[in-house]
Amino acid sequence: MKLFSPFSILKSNNTKLFDNSTRVARILYRFNSYRKLFFHALEKGVHASDLVRSQFPFLLKDAIHPPIVSLELTNHCNLKCPYCTSPLGQVPRGMMDNDVFTKVISDLSEIRTNRIQIVGNGESTLHPQFGKYISQLAKTGKYISLVTNGQWTRDSVSDEICNASIDLVDFSIDAGGKEGYEKSRINGRYETVLSNVISLKEKIKQKKVRTIINIRVMTRPSQMPLFEKEKLFWKKYADRVMPQYVTKINNTTYEEDVFIPIQNKNKTYPKCSMPFKHIEVKWNGDILMCYYTVYQLRYPGLKMGNVLEQSILKLWNCQIMREYREAHRNCVENKMPVCLGCPGT
Repeated sequence: MKLFSPFSILKSNNTKLFDNSTRVARILYRFNSYRKLFFHALEKGVHASDLVRSQFPFLLKDAIHPPIVSLELTNHCNLKCPYCTSPLGQVPRGMMDNDVFTKVISDLSEIRTNRIQIVGNGESTLHPQFGKYISQLAKTGKYISLVTNGQWTRDSVSDEICNASIDLVDFSIDAGGKEGYEKSRINGRYETVLSNVISLKEKIKQKKVRTIINIRVMTRPSQMPLFEKEKLFWKKYADRVMPQYVTKINNTTYEEDVFIPIQNKNKTYPKCSMPFKHIEVKWNGDILMCYYTVYQLRYPGLKMGNVLEQSILKLWNCQIMREYREAHRNCVENKMPVCLGCPGT
């Protein structure tokens, strides 16, 4: 299938403009990868309605339980990517402690959410309890995914991922081979991420687990011609390879060879699916209405509460979340001011 991207449908001479909230384009430019992941999730027991809701939530009633819960085990990172907010040091650093994690497990066991994402504004494998925590998380959800930069130095990480039977591992890897990768992934080594992808693939085969490896090729405007070459290379080691465009983040000044969200440029509102499908628990237990609010408002973003004080389910169904979902569904812009200029997702 010919690459069809969100920015290609814009009627503009500026090819760096990017519309991340164009739902059909978002699906088509990663169609083959989405198809594989869609059926993999169905096989694991994820409800089809939750998968549809992740792209077209306006067609369905609000979910009683959050379809996706994201956990930030830590916001410490071993890289300093220039287009990321992590190196800016705008937020307090920390690791999720046992009290917060125990409460999270209790809440997840109660609501039995379909999908749990281990992600955040840091590298989860740096957490000293990473192996223990992901094994416990795997017992509370039907589909567990991990996003990683793949720069781990502990040989045991591949075993820990397989032992927990993580369903999906997303490696975030910059395009451009060794030179392009290390230019963007400051402090990272191309050989390390390649070695870890290969190691994980071998462990998956040895242990006969059904973990899928997905490579997200972080692609800048100047690197668009390189994607097919990158795809051919990484297909040797991964089940799926998909492009992910490097975009400018609000409240940052970095604009060197990145896509500019049209909502950011024109100060408009996105058609966003986030409040319908996703809730995030930060390392300290804080729960945000949406993780993009940190980029919009700076730290701590639009905080609704803390998991130690209120349950995930209660916050998912709280008044502010219901109001924001309704505002998104009916495009009532003056009721979601925090979203002005946000790229959405």
